[in-house]
Formats: sequence, C-alpha cells, structure tokens
Amino acid sequence: LNYTEKINSNLQAQAREIRYAFFEKVARTHTYHNIITAHQLNDKLEWFFMQLTKGAGLYELVGMQNISKWGDFYKIKPMLNISRDEIHKYLIKNDIKFFIDSSNKDEKYKRNLFRKNFSNSLIKEFKGGILNSFSYLTKDANSLFSLDIVFQEKSLYVFTRDNDCNINMRNIDLILKKIGFLISSKTKKQIQEQTQCVISHKIAISKTNKYIFISPYRKEIMEKKKKEEYRINKIPPNIRGYMYVNEICLRLN
Repeated sequence: LNYTEKINSNLQAQAREIRYAFFEKVARTHTYHNIITAHQLNDKLEWFFMQLTKGAGLYELVGMQNISKWGDFYKIKPMLNISRDEIHKYLIKNDIKFFIDSSNKDEKYKRNLFRKNFSNSLIKEFKGGILNSFSYLTKDANSLFSLDIVFQEKSLYVFTRDNDCNINMRNIDLILKKIGFLISSKTKKQIQEQTQCVISHKIAISKTNKYIFISPYRKEIMEKKKKEEYRINKIPPNIRGYMYVNEICLRLN
C-alpha cells in the first residue's frame, strides 16, 4: 500500500484506519474470512497502560483478544502470549529477514513511551505473572458482561437493554467493533447521554425501554404505510432507513 495523502493529526490512529481499510480491501478481493496480525504480548501490555492512563474500565483494559469479530471478518492475533524478545530471538536464530519501524523509537507517541520505560522490562522480568493476570482479567470480564442479542440480520443488531448503563455502553462498543467501527471517549459520552443518535453520519444507535438498536444509518424516503408499520412495531426512526432499504422484517414483543 502506498498512501500519499497528508495526515494532519493523530497519525497513529489514522494510520491504523488506513491499514485496516487496506486489509479489508485485500480480504474482499480474495474472499478471505480472517485477517491475521502480528500483535504480541508487549503490544497487549502497552495497550493496557494506555487505557489505564486514559481512564478505562475492565473490558477496555483487557483490550486485545486472540480472536474478535470485525465487520464481515475475524481479526486473529495468534502471538499475544509471546513476547517481542522471544520473536526477535527466533528470527535471528532461523535467519529470517525482518524490519523494525523507525517510528517505534519516537517517544512523542505514548505507546512508545510505555514500551521503552515499562512494558519491555516488565515482560522480561515478570512474563508469567503478566500472562496469568491477563487470563484472569479476561475471564472476569466475560463473566461480568453478557450480551443478549435478540435479533441480528446483516448489520442490524438488537439486544436487551440492561439496567446498568456501564454494561449497555460496553455492549454498544462491542457491537460497533463487530461491524468495524471504533469510537472515541467523546463519542461514548454522546451515546450515553442520548436516547437516539447518529455517529459520524454512519452509525445509528437507539435505546428504548427494553432494547438497544444499532445499524448503519440510512436516510430513505418511504411510503406512509411503511412508516406506520415501523411505528406500530416500535422501530426507532433512525433505524428505519436501513431496515427499509435492506427489506428487513422485525417484530419485537
């Protein structure tokens, strides 16, 4: 991939979006189902520190998983339990050519600061304990958070609304990641405060007393009869366009 457009701000976040858009294009072209990346244990610990210093909950702290749904694909990270040092030694021993990104040394990026000052040395000294902690944290997160999806067709998801706002936000975040959409802390606050919203003109989210709806946002002109049908079935207005254009039939109790 050769990318020539200028990136004015938040280089690493935007570069990540560009990379994954490229991965998705390649996967669709060759009808792949999985996207495999080389993230390793040091990356996982660096993510943990970054989330910890931003103020994150348990699910965000655990972060990277070996297998996660991403849109129509699965993201697979098979080396999350292997340290960077172990991989480096293996490459040297087996005379395998590799590259080191020069930007990894630039401490203006927070990830690199954690890498240089904390994660590399901690993993070298306490790898076993760190692996065990991530295992326990993941099990705790999975036990605490349960996602009850009552309907799913294409990219429309409907799941039960919990009495706990934190669990609802975690579930919304999880569904958004499934359809390949990452949100900022500012957007999370917007979602928490609003019953219905459209984020980045792309994703519609709506909360009723019983359910939470998530779908791509479509603004469609539809006949009066169809509008009335959606109203009777208590389909939120910002979800209706996507259902209409995709001919999705949904009736909830």
